[in-house]
Amino acid sequence: MRPSVCMQLLDEGGGRRLDEGVRTLFKYGAPASLQYMDMYRDVTKGVLGRNRVQEEEAEQARTVECLRDVLYKVSTALKGSSGGVDPELEQLLMATHYANLFNKCQTEGGRDMAELATKISITLLRYNTVIPSDKVFYQAGMICKEQNQTNLAFVLLNRYVDLTEAIEEGDAGMIDNADFSAATNVPFTDVLPKGQYLPEESEREGVRDWVLSVCMDASVDAALPPEGQAQGTIYAGLYASDLATCIVTGFPVAKRDEMQVNNSVANKRDWNLLVSKTKACPWTGKAESPAW
Repeated sequence: MRPSVCMQLLDEGGGRRLDEGVRTLFKYGAPASLQYMDMYRDVTKGVLGRNRVQEEEAEQARTVECLRDVLYKVSTALKGSSGGVDPELEQLLMATHYANLFNKCQTEGGRDMAELATKISITLLRYNTVIPSDKVFYQAGMICKEQNQTNLAFVLLNRYVDLTEAIEEGDAGMIDNADFSAATNVPFTDVLPKGQYLPEESEREGVRDWVLSVCMDASVDAALPPEGQAQGTIYAGLYASDLATCIVTGFPVAKRDEMQVNNSVANKRDWNLLVSKTKACPWTGKAESPAW
């Protein structure tokens, strides 16, 4: 257990040094103490806050996976010792958990994994105070676009374009939250990212051009459906629900689809789809087989 080493690596900057810091915690163990909350917050935001170029230069997927394991073990240990978990630590854990599953689904590939990745990307919108807001809206919008969810892709990428312009101007007041005011699972934050997720202006222009072209398409609905019409659709993850939350996708789980496994709740179909590929429980990491 060498948290001081990790903190030293963080002080020296990001990039591969940040990867090394996470590996240090993963290898030696992290202290189950809220005394180190600043470190957990800085590490998590540092890893999940990378722009696309930084992700490509780092071992991003492996680092996120290791960080998820670190936070899971710290959370589990704190629950065992005090019976509860600090809300901020839980938020960091779940943001990293879903980011890790998003990476896994994209790595596995195929239609079923793309479906899961799309749902997870919607769930990650609720963690826009941990992960930069332009990043989560871009990733969710692009995967919805790839999955021919054009209506939702437009709404998401339209917000992304607004965010990029606000970041350029340094003015969060430019963002109108009307489109997402009813989306109770997507908190509005006026804290802008320090930089662009897509550093290349040409890439941002490509997104802006697509949004402008879709504006001219009368067949595209530029508004989110009411909450009552979202149930059972890709829009369901945008709204808070009294139903249990799926450990695989973060979406609400209807009682008829509910599966309780390894101290977690999942949509049975989604859990089986993921486990059939990964051969492991998405929550505990233990070896598992599908349970159709």
